[in-house]
Amino acid sequence: MQFNSAFYRVNYIEYLLMFLILTMPFFYGIANVLFVLLVVFSLKKTSFTRLVNPSFIVLFLLVLYLLTKATLTNQIIEDYKQYSLFFYILLTPIFFKKLDSLIWVKTTVVFTNVLLILINVFLIIQFYLECRYLPFNDVWVLNKVLVVERPYLGLMSVISILLSLDLLKAKCFPKYNFILLFTTLLSLFFIVFISIRISLLILIILAIVYVFGYSGLTKTLKVGFFLGVLCFIVSVFYLNDNLRNRFFIDQSLEQSINKFKDSEPRVIIWSCAYQLSQGVEFSKLFGTSSYKKNKEEMVDCYTTTIKDSFKRNAFLERKYNTHNQYLDFYLVGGIVAVLLVAGFFVWAIYLNKNNYFAIGIFITFFIMFMVENVLHRQFGTMLFSIIINLYNGKEED
Repeated sequence: MQFNSAFYRVNYIEYLLMFLILTMPFFYGIANVLFVLLVVFSLKKTSFTRLVNPSFIVLFLLVLYLLTKATLTNQIIEDYKQYSLFFYILLTPIFFKKLDSLIWVKTTVVFTNVLLILINVFLIIQFYLECRYLPFNDVWVLNKVLVVERPYLGLMSVISILLSLDLLKAKCFPKYNFILLFTTLLSLFFIVFISIRISLLILIILAIVYVFGYSGLTKTLKVGFFLGVLCFIVSVFYLNDNLRNRFFIDQSLEQSINKFKDSEPRVIIWSCAYQLSQGVEFSKLFGTSSYKKNKEEMVDCYTTTIKDSFKRNAFLERKYNTHNQYLDFYLVGGIVAVLLVAGFFVWAIYLNKNNYFAIGIFITFFIMFMVENVLHRQFGTMLFSIIINLYNGKEED
């Protein structure tokens, strides 16, 4: 990978994509316009056979399966808002094939994350000066303060860490390595600062994968690393009260479990999702008829199962989805949909097994899908579509 050629060779498609990445967390309308322009300008002289990639065939089959099922059951119009998001996945590879280099795209993702961190830290400080407390343990208040909800800020930060280290290893900007190191440390600090649980877990898993699978260290050094990670985890939890509270750590195991059951919304959410899967109209193979029906039945479940009126009203106001992409696909598409999305990740990881940073990206989304419906949001779907295409077999010059 040569720095000079990548530096000067930035075509107009790359500029549009860079602007899209900069705007997608903040201005959804502008991001949509830029996405349409990217697709339209990229269609000229596009060879659609070049878009074929083995792992993405599985992903396309998933989307086509869900769209076909919705059409046959006459739910495509009713659920158009959700299904329209899937077109980001289908269309993004078209303009990625027009890129001369991925260096500036990766750099723009890192810069956008830095911008997100700075803006959100400013908003948190502003909130603290007005209210005299940090809202890290109050999810509803915190989400009103932040530009993007906490799990997605964590997702962006993990991706930024991987891309920064990738750019460092590739020696894309040798004179500015300190900036990439700074963005890496800033992202790590931000994850710990606002106590993003899932991102911390992902980083620990990625570190273990790297050391035991890609580092080439001796067994002694690997054991030393493992002990070092344990010390780091203990230190972080010891020094950060918010993080202990976020992981429901209490004076005893029984108290911690009770605290988890009482405070973690997913306990109720996943219980209701399970109840939906036991309904008489539910097909284990093909799921239910529509997203709208699932959403209505989830709300009905919250109404009947949550006894605490304050908590029940909060759930009904927000109409929580399943907070698990695999559960979501299972409810709407059955085992067929779950096998397809799992097949995509397994195949993608296998095909990129020699590229640690690609593996890191796919593992990150694989785990994130366990706790969030990433593909229910425009920002989440755009981010997923763009980032996975960064490691879709595109080689840098």
